[in-house]
Amino acid sequence: MSKNLLAMIALVIVVGAVYLWMQANRSFNWAARYAHDGDEPFDCEIFDSIASATMPKGYTFWQESFDSLMHVPGKKSLLIINKTWAGDSTAFLRLDSCVRAGCKVLWVLENNAMWLGEKYSLNASYDYADVDTLAKSLKGQLPLDTLEWVGSNPVTTTINQGLFSSWFRWGYDRRFKVTAWVSSSSLWEKLDQSRNLLGEDTDIAAIGEVVDAMENDTIGAEEYEEKRDKYGDIFDNLSYDDADLWKSYLHTGQLRMPIALAGKVGKGWYYVSSTPRFFTNYGALDPRISKFLNRQLAQLADYPTYRIDKKLLESERQYSSNNNDFTMSPLSYMLSRPPLRWALYTLLAAVILFMLFTARRRQRVIPVLPPLTNRNLEFVRLLGTIYFRRHDNLDLLRKKYTYFKDDVRRRLMMDLDDEKSERQNARILAQRASLDEEEVVELLSSLRGLAKLNDGDISAITLKDYINRIENISKHL
Repeated sequence: MSKNLLAMIALVIVVGAVYLWMQANRSFNWAARYAHDGDEPFDCEIFDSIASATMPKGYTFWQESFDSLMHVPGKKSLLIINKTWAGDSTAFLRLDSCVRAGCKVLWVLENNAMWLGEKYSLNASYDYADVDTLAKSLKGQLPLDTLEWVGSNPVTTTINQGLFSSWFRWGYDRRFKVTAWVSSSSLWEKLDQSRNLLGEDTDIAAIGEVVDAMENDTIGAEEYEEKRDKYGDIFDNLSYDDADLWKSYLHTGQLRMPIALAGKVGKGWYYVSSTPRFFTNYGALDPRISKFLNRQLAQLADYPTYRIDKKLLESERQYSSNNNDFTMSPLSYMLSRPPLRWALYTLLAAVILFMLFTARRRQRVIPVLPPLTNRNLEFVRLLGTIYFRRHDNLDLLRKKYTYFKDDVRRRLMMDLDDEKSERQNARILAQRASLDEEEVVELLSSLRGLAKLNDGDISAITLKDYINRIENISKHL
């Protein structure tokens, strides 16, 4: 064999060994994502594949719209796995109507305090799942928790600590019954911490009265206030989660909390679980947890089962990664509803067609405007009438003479105020108007003399005579 071939084989062996070593020692992402195509411990790729192969009526991971799922004909079973309910009130009401019509829904959420919790009082405690606690339990450093299924086909098994997320608080709707309990040393530790916080000398009976009073529906308002005044320190230091632990301990002598409920609503069923980490790749591969999963999924086996992608619920809201809050935008809401979406498309198409048919230039009849009328003559007549009615004949004649002088100066370039040229000016005007020269001289002298008068007046007949003689000369210029 050549040296190049040996080097190539050695390189392939080294690369393969490095790849296997990296796969064997790769770090897992223990975040609870519940992704359909994820292979991390708390994803759901293996869980979904096993469920699709074992559910008798079929199992589908639904990725189409939530509205289209609601329109699937026939009864169906729905599976929701997520940290919390990410949909809005409209989606929940449609889901609730589906259940009342005969469908089944398995809620697997860490927190049920949203719409389902508010309507059926299915409030969960705080999330106690902890990856560090799970790691210690897997190493054998912590005792195992006990999981007891009390529904059909009862079974008791053990699980590692750090897996169960929360439990359902007491006081839930009476239509719901417990189907699974969990007992854990961590619950006893929390009870001991509560006892130390309340004080070692605190009367157990007093704690029981406070726990009963915190139910709010077992006593009246006056009695509640009396107990609060009497046991104020216990009320202030006892949380609702601690009250659940004390109630379980005082009433049963045990310390086990409900983690799965079943309730018939209308013609359908609600199955609620507070342990979404069980419904993952880790839970599907753990033989102890798989016993619990088999019994939970068996409740849905009567109908075709659809697991709803959490993105379908989150798509009806706009997720803000800055404050982990969900805010619905009007446009995303309309696009998420097929009737509203098609109405929007139709409206846009109508607007485009309207623009196409009305964008071209329209031909309109341009009206014929009448020619503008010359109002100057009317204006002059108006002014003349005003002056005439004032009976200031001398002033009117003076203005007429001034206008006449300007007209002669403009047309003949003669100054009628020049007395030295009066005879020459009169001769030119007489020749043009075919008048006697002496008559024109006499007219100009009279007009010049009257224009210089400051007082006095002339008669209307005299005014008319002068104006007629002026007009006779003006029309021949």
